[in-house]
Amino acid sequence: MPQPPFLVALPLAVLCGTVASVLMLVAVATDHWERVTYDEQKLRNIPHINMNLSLFNSTNGFYKIVINVGYDNNQTLEPHYLRDSHGGIWRVCDHVTGE
Repeated sequence: MPQPPFLVALPLAVLCGTVASVLMLVAVATDHWERVTYDEQKLRNIPHINMNLSLFNSTNGFYKIVINVGYDNNQTLEPHYLRDSHGGIWRVCDHVTGE
């Protein structure tokens, strides 16, 4: 005799919810860190970069990139500030040289 669909669907839904909750708990509970760095040569090859206003200071891991955006008659400058850092799921810390 076949079982009613809710007797199969309900335990399956509870099982999937439990597995998803455990995976989320493990992902949040771990303290994984990654180091974010920028390659100066690749930054210099960004299209439409304004080299006169951009600042590359690789000794401190700080970069200011100014990009020309817009059309020919309506150009605007868009600054981007990049800094080497350590990033985790809850926080981001600047990378300090001489560690």
